[in-house]
Amino acid sequence: TFASHTGQVTAYAGTSPTSLGNGAAAGTVYLREYGQAEDQGVLIVDDNLWYRPRTTLLGMNVSGKAVGEIHIRQYAFVQLDDNESLAVERVWSNGAGFAGNPGSTVRFVGAGPATVYGSSNQFHHLDISAAAKPVHFEAGGTNVVRGNPTFDNYVTLDSTTPGAWWYLTVVGTGSVQVARVNARDSNAGGGKTIMTTGGSDLGHNVNWNFAPSGVIVIVR
Repeated sequence: TFASHTGQVTAYAGTSPTSLGNGAAAGTVYLREYGQAEDQGVLIVDDNLWYRPRTTLLGMNVSGKAVGEIHIRQYAFVQLDDNESLAVERVWSNGAGFAGNPGSTVRFVGAGPATVYGSSNQFHHLDISAAAKPVHFEAGGTNVVRGNPTFDNYVTLDSTTPGAWWYLTVVGTGSVQVARVNARDSNAGGGKTIMTTGGSDLGHNVNWNFAPSGVIVIVR
């Protein structure tokens, strides 16, 4: 494990001596403990200087875009490239900046619970459809989905603090329809109405329209 390590593990960006704002983007650190599968470790993208807003791009040449956790820290900015996919199982923690390019997908996988932290999450496509997976969103945090989300398989979406809203803004294309999803404490009032077929309204939701399984909702 890394428990006994007291120093730092960093891949900060280089700096340019010629002008403010130039230089490389932050690199990546991947910590995988003994016995963990290759896709179960912790991905860290961290930058320590505010004046170099450079993008760490997860593109087609980055292999193995499946992790247990991702942590975006300080002044780092991560971008998921066009039509690329990133799979996360346990923790999404964005304390800096993230954006998904057109066609990109962030997918939550595995059977165990996941937690989403941050207020600068700009997903293009968000896929939460692993069977019965519970995903807890940080109370007060805002998550923007530029395309249409995929929620299915009786996943449960709720807040890290019961009774406190987590915010979901679906920009979408056309009507926004998802399938079997259970939701609680979700304020989707900043975007399009989310129409469901199946699943349950667990209470304290805004701008969701829950229909029983087998009922087709037609939006005119």
